[in-house]
Amino acid sequence: MAFSSNKRLDHAGLLAQAQEHPTPGANILADIKAIAEKSPEGRKKTRPSSHGVREHYSVSWDKCQTQNSLSTVEAAMIDIFNTRANVRTLPKWSRPRYLAQRRSIENICDYWIGRWHRDPLISVLPDSSRQLWVLYNL
Repeated sequence: MAFSSNKRLDHAGLLAQAQEHPTPGANILADIKAIAEKSPEGRKKTRPSSHGVREHYSVSWDKCQTQNSLSTVEAAMIDIFNTRANVRTLPKWSRPRYLAQRRSIENICDYWIGRWHRDPLISVLPDSSRQLWVLYNL
């Protein structure tokens, strides 16, 4: 997982890049696109998938859709959403020896996600991105 600069990017481009180079782990943009593509098939299928968005990324499906709030999120914030979901879902992070590290990573992610909920144009400090990168790759 490579953390990107704090530039706001064309997320459609990020999604295309992610689809061309699939890697294991979370991808909030791809997940939201996949859920949105399912939604015309019926609400029953969308609801459980959209619940996973809140659980893994700590953002509601409604906020992603109604406010289109991910369209202006900087790349570093996308990394934070994805990192949070990774430590909650990838098998490595469920091992007891990674528990303290996982909690530290989740705390950093939850701090920035909380700030983003209050201000969707928040800029993640480069030091925080580096700290997260170091913890994630220990």
